[in-house]
Amino acid sequence: VLDYHWYLKNVENAFKLFGRSDLLAEVFYRPLLNLLFLIDAQIYGQKVYGYHLTNILIHLLNAYLVFLLLKGLRYSVSWAYLSALIFLVHPALVSAVSWIPGRTDSLLSLFAFFSFIAFQKFCQSKKWSFGLWHLLALTAALLVKETAIGLPFFCGLYVILIRKENVFERRYCLLECIWLVIAIGWFIIRKNLTDQNDTITWMIIYQSVFNNSSAFVTYLGKIILPVNLSVLPIIKDTQIIWGCAAILMLISGIVLSKSKDYGYLIFGLLWYVLFLLPSMVVSFLFHEYRLYLPMIGIFIVLLEIVGGRQARLSRWKFVVVLLLIVVFAGMSFIRSDNYKERFAFWKSAVQTSPHSPLAHRNLGAMYFLVDDLDKAEQAFRASAKLNFKEQMVHNNLGLIYMRRGNLVSAEKEYLLEIKFNPTYDNVYYNLGLLYYMQKKFDQAVQSWKKTIALNPLYIDAYKLLAVHYYNTRNLSALSYYVNQLKMRRVDYPLQYDQLLNQQ
Repeated sequence: VLDYHWYLKNVENAFKLFGRSDLLAEVFYRPLLNLLFLIDAQIYGQKVYGYHLTNILIHLLNAYLVFLLLKGLRYSVSWAYLSALIFLVHPALVSAVSWIPGRTDSLLSLFAFFSFIAFQKFCQSKKWSFGLWHLLALTAALLVKETAIGLPFFCGLYVILIRKENVFERRYCLLECIWLVIAIGWFIIRKNLTDQNDTITWMIIYQSVFNNSSAFVTYLGKIILPVNLSVLPIIKDTQIIWGCAAILMLISGIVLSKSKDYGYLIFGLLWYVLFLLPSMVVSFLFHEYRLYLPMIGIFIVLLEIVGGRQARLSRWKFVVVLLLIVVFAGMSFIRSDNYKERFAFWKSAVQTSPHSPLAHRNLGAMYFLVDDLDKAEQAFRASAKLNFKEQMVHNNLGLIYMRRGNLVSAEKEYLLEIKFNPTYDNVYYNLGLLYYMQKKFDQAVQSWKKTIALNPLYIDAYKLLAVHYYNTRNLSALSYYVNQLKMRRVDYPLQYDQLLNQQ
């Protein structure tokens, strides 16, 4: 948010977001997510409390939509209301609310919930006004995160398993055709605007899902028994025993339940598994905010176990659920402290995921930012010990050496970073700074140009190239980079214009 504030503060970029890939990752197309960040930037500027406030508002809206969704599944008002309260205070969702990047899944869920509720209304009333709202929300969800592509499948399952109707009825067939058109259109736009990684094959995807399959169990444990939570969870440091206990509890509950409907059970389990499945693809981090949408599937299973469609809610069940809500709220309040400031976050990450190179690396970055170079180096070394090829570690060690004046060691670390991470823009920028300090101006220029080639939004590289060409009085090159800064609405010294006006 802060790194790209120069882009987000320009309201003219609102429409451009729909014609480009994601700001942070070129393999994604998520314009609506970035548009909301842009709107926040217009309102709050660089005051991060405003972005947190937006996250809270989204979460509150989602809790209400969960209530409507469950009520639409014919669960009693009491059970739907209590379930929405559990969702509101669930400790596993703290990261989706307290951590600004967690907005991805909460915003996706906002449109997914709305779309599914509108589809429920369409099925019940047969009014195409609800069908239109469903389609608009589905499209919006696709513009937030790719996971939304599975929503039409669950709408079809709802018709078959819950309503017990024929999915090939005329009104459903028409809607299915529109789903197909939306999906094809979205796929074509996404393919043309994103950087498709051809190295990710179906075999790699299969192996990734297989290797990460235990996360289905651990995530389940975090929903039902949320005691093994982390701000930066990895499989190696996540205890699977809680997930196994949760599975045993679910199986026992299903077997003993006298009011269960197998259609609902299958629907809920598939909702959990299939909406969680994309998180298993080529991923080593298992952020808990990814449970935001899949969690509703487990809620459906639990409601079947406790007889959630019965009109009457017994007093003892009400008391138990109320106590659970209070306990969850307390746990969430305590966990939110980990997101209050950067040191608390990354210290918690190292504590709960000690085998995560990323956690140690970013804790080192926090120490570097406050000029505690010794602790920063210690953290970076710990990260490199876990994974010598960890991205950014050697770049960061190079920064420490450069700060200490050891330019030879700094260059060695930068070149190691380039060897392991050749598309990392920052390392070329930093290497350029080092070469400039050594008066190797041509090499510095080439490094900064490489930075821009990798990331055309890297403003500091444009600035330093402009400084260099101003100092060398290369007017044509200076004019080019001044124009680049103007295009991006970035301030620059007036001396540049004065020199250019003299020619």
